[in-house]
Amino acid sequence: MRELGRVAATCLALAACHGRVEMSDTERLQIIQTLHAAVDARFEAMNQHDAEAVGAFYQDGDGFLYAGVSDVIVGADNFRVLSAPWFSLHRDQTFDYGIVHTQVLSPTVATVTIRGSTASAAHLLWTDVMVLEGGRWVVALEHESWPGAPRPSTHPTTSS
Repeated sequence: MRELGRVAATCLALAACHGRVEMSDTERLQIIQTLHAAVDARFEAMNQHDAEAVGAFYQDGDGFLYAGVSDVIVGADNFRVLSAPWFSLHRDQTFDYGIVHTQVLSPTVATVTIRGSTASAAHLLWTDVMVLEGGRWVVALEHESWPGAPRPSTHPTTSS
């Protein structure tokens, strides 16, 4: 539960620090194009099963947060270590994906929602909070959903 509190606190902090900023349609479109290019490059690295290249698309440090199907992972290094084996173990899997929604909150903060699938997972969803750091868009917070995932088993001491 503590990690979920951190998710909420991170979202609130991002919203408070980076409220929606007025910008021209041209500026917003340019930002969206660079965001989409970053998402495309990340999925290309995922489909090449290059864990190191994929890891470079996530914000360094302990501020990064991943809230996934059944995991909450704090810190980019932890995320990279835990997610890297998937790419070598699932070389037969590639991702089909499409960007569903992009919301530019400021010139340096945006959200991107992505729908995807693999041969083994027909419905995958990601919502990423992305920040511009050093001229590159990186994921600061990622929420991943897998609506078709098998239900986690209950703890032995939990009554169903």
